[in-house]
Amino acid sequence: MIVMDKDTIDDLKQFIATLLSQQTSDLRDDIDDLRTDVDGLRTDVKRLDGKIDDLSSSVAEAIDNSNEETEKRLDNHEVRITKLEAKPA
Repeated sequence: MIVMDKDTIDDLKQFIATLLSQQTSDLRDDIDDLRTDVDGLRTDVKRLDGKIDDLSSSVAEAIDNSNEETEKRLDNHEVRITKLEAKPA
């Protein structure tokens, strides 16, 4: 049978308090690390959003240019076909 006197109980309380304090401190460090990681991820996402916007604009501009060029070609073909139809032999 273990008998605990006041000094043993006080030592045990101090040990538990120290252990809890250390564990709490470790958790705070882990949380701070997570905050840093999340902030980095937010920065990366903002950067990617900007790049996606730039790419979207570039693609839209390329499609508009292609559509304009295609429209010019169709108009030219239409004029040529009309001229050919107007000259029956």
